[in-house]
Amino acid sequence: MKVFLSWSGDRSREVAETLYSWLPSVIQALKPWKSDEDITSGAAWFNQISTELQDSKIGIVCLTPENVSSPWLLFEAGAIYKGSQGGLPCALLIGLEKADVSGPLAQLQMTSPSKEEIKKLVRDINALQSDDRRLTGPQLDDAFQLRWHFLEERLDVIANKEINSQPVATRTDEYKLDEIIQNTRSI
Repeated sequence: MKVFLSWSGDRSREVAETLYSWLPSVIQALKPWKSDEDITSGAAWFNQISTELQDSKIGIVCLTPENVSSPWLLFEAGAIYKGSQGGLPCALLIGLEKADVSGPLAQLQMTSPSKEEIKKLVRDINALQSDDRRLTGPQLDDAFQLRWHFLEERLDVIANKEINSQPVATRTDEYKLDEIIQNTRSI
């Protein structure tokens, strides 16, 4: 099964690179797809990205403080979702809290880089596999446990890395309160 890795910017790309190698070591039947690895030289890159977005049931959107409002990530998350067809864009937060994300991406179920939440994400991905490819619970738990330390260590290094970029605008408490009020009124 394909897993589309959506990234924008240096830190996000590093997270996607890490997942690109780590995910198949836990669930061998997975085929992660990452644009800078898998687009053929000389290919019409937008066509290939569009095809992969259509073919992917699940995508991991690697969100960082630098790209939290990237139009490209919004496009890819929406394309993975596919409306009523039910693709799953999963937001992985690196250096962010759930309250730091606003707009359309805030509607996604977000995953922090904790062991429990990453394990849930991996279980959800495994559940989407066809029956003949799906790992049993004990198989998945063993594979995850064996490989968790590498991912944890790598994500920690990436999260704490200083990236030379423009400072990220933080959302004030007043802004968050206004957003809560607007969302409550819309319900």
